[in-house]
Amino acid sequence: MAVEFALFGTGSQKGDTLLSKKAKDGSVILCFQVDGISYEAKRDLKRTAKSVGQHPKN
Repeated sequence: MAVEFALFGTGSQKGDTLLSKKAKDGSVILCFQVDGISYEAKRDLKRTAKSVGQHPKN
């Protein structure tokens, strides 16, 4: 799930399936290379009183 989230965001997944119930926030960083070029995908999750969602800056 972490790789899918890093590449595509929450999509059809609920944010609370990606974040531990006790965590207020979390992040995933995926580093990979294609044809010798390095890429880094980073996404953050944040828990609010009502839900868990992708951090707006992403």
